[in-house]
Amino acid sequence: MAEAGLEVCSTREAADRFGVSLRTVQLWSEAGLLRAWQTPGGHRRILTTSVDELLKRRGGDMSQRAPSGNYQVLIVEDEPDFRHLFELHLRSWNLPRLTCKACRAASTRSCASARRPRIS
Repeated sequence: MAEAGLEVCSTREAADRFGVSLRTVQLWSEAGLLRAWQTPGGHRRILTTSVDELLKRRGGDMSQRAPSGNYQVLIVEDEPDFRHLFELHLRSWNLPRLTCKACRAASTRSCASARRPRIS
């Protein structure tokens, strides 16, 4: 989309390019990470050059990268219904090789594995 000779995109289009939520892009624009403004109707317009620059700084088009590796998530929650909801939500992300383990807070030590997490 072009507006006043500038190439712009919507918040949704930027979110799709980054592979993040709409709210994340809104927060990034409010924090000044993206050059954006609001239309009189309240919609954000983001300069595509600022999206391109942020993508470049962060290592390319994030929406095109397939997640890799094994994902192990420990859900610590006392309420069984909430544990189940958290697990369903995580599984909706369709991550490959996702293992969810849920337990009550009181039994966290016994259900956590001895492995240390690898954070990258």
